[in-house]
Amino acid sequence: MSVDVTGKVSFLKINPSLYDGDDSCLFGVIPTGTTYVDVFAVWWGQNLNQQPPPTAADWVLRTVQIAMIRDALVNKLDVVVTYEPPANTFLTLRLKAT
Repeated sequence: MSVDVTGKVSFLKINPSLYDGDDSCLFGVIPTGTTYVDVFAVWWGQNLNQQPPPTAADWVLRTVQIAMIRDALVNKLDVVVTYEPPANTFLTLRLKAT
């Protein structure tokens, strides 16, 4: 069952260390009316021994996702993140309509 979290992006951390096995992108959302941060993974740990490396299409998608999260952070826009607990890899991310 999916869960929606609405709030403001509090941080964006990108670590493109593909060959170190620590390739990741994380972002935090402070849900509306709270003070804690929910942390979500856009992508996490491409282990070259277990998974194929990201393709050019993967990097295009990642670039678009990063741009949207960055814009929401800089402009203090509300976002809605849909994910399935217990994993915090999001299923969808959208700007909240005002």
